[in-house]
Amino acid sequence: MRNPLRWTILASLALAAPLASSASAVTMTTVSSGNNRQIVGQFTFPDTVSCAEGTFTVQTFVSILSFEETIRSGGQTISNFTTNIFLGNFSPCGQHFEFKSFSNVGTLTMNALESASLTGHFVFDDGTFMNLNLTFAGTDSTQQGHFMNRTMLPGFMSMIRSNGSTRSATVAGSINSNGHLVNASTFSDAEFMLSRQINAGQLTVMRLF
Repeated sequence: MRNPLRWTILASLALAAPLASSASAVTMTTVSSGNNRQIVGQFTFPDTVSCAEGTFTVQTFVSILSFEETIRSGGQTISNFTTNIFLGNFSPCGQHFEFKSFSNVGTLTMNALESASLTGHFVFDDGTFMNLNLTFAGTDSTQQGHFMNRTMLPGFMSMIRSNGSTRSATVAGSINSNGHLVNASTFSDAEFMLSRQINAGQLTVMRLF
């Protein structure tokens, strides 16, 4: 099963070649840097649905992307915590899908890539909810990555640098899906990944004429 993990965050440092000069030009330089930590994964769990046709056991698929980022720019520090949850199943009662992006709901903690936890009460637009009480333990070796890119156009330059690491993880704990308590030991096809970015950033220079 393909793991959908993608990670990239802002990153930064040096300035390269100078831009063309002009007596009336105004140069604007923006430097931003930040850190990021993220949990991404998916699993299925045994669920039940009821309708006029009866009560049926189904496998409900869940995908979770939860990340916390801190960005420093222009003397200000901005922190955001976002959790995206998708779930869906098919049964004789029909199909059921839910997706929502939650901002600053719940709690994500991480100890490097050794362990992590994700908790919270997440209510979808139709009133159904999912409570997460999950813990993660890093497995296998840690993968390191480095990315650098520079873009230069007339009157514009951007330099991005990113340093990050990822590690696969096991999951424990439980979820409560609209009143149905499910232990993580009953999850099937579970795949989770922990990742983090440290001291990444972006430098942008624009010359306005």
